[in-house]
Amino acid sequence: MAIGAAATAENNNKPAAEGAIMEPKQRTGEENAPIPFRSNRFFCVGNRWYFTTREGFDSGPYATRERAETGLKRFLSVVRMLPEKKSYH
Repeated sequence: MAIGAAATAENNNKPAAEGAIMEPKQRTGEENAPIPFRSNRFFCVGNRWYFTTREGFDSGPYATRERAETGLKRFLSVVRMLPEKKSYH
């Protein structure tokens, strides 16, 4: 994916302004850590859309990107209901 004018925002699929630099955003809990590389969660193979999770799971196929976005929202709502995994590091 190209950066700059050809780059698109993940949620609205509109081109970025000419010469715009897309700044990464920190997530809750990442305030004191370097921001990791992130890529677009949505991808198209043939005419079918998929989304990918942080864990590397690909979900799909969906008929449209909008349906893939709805699928991701549903997936995230289920994940938020799961109990937090305790870390013993």
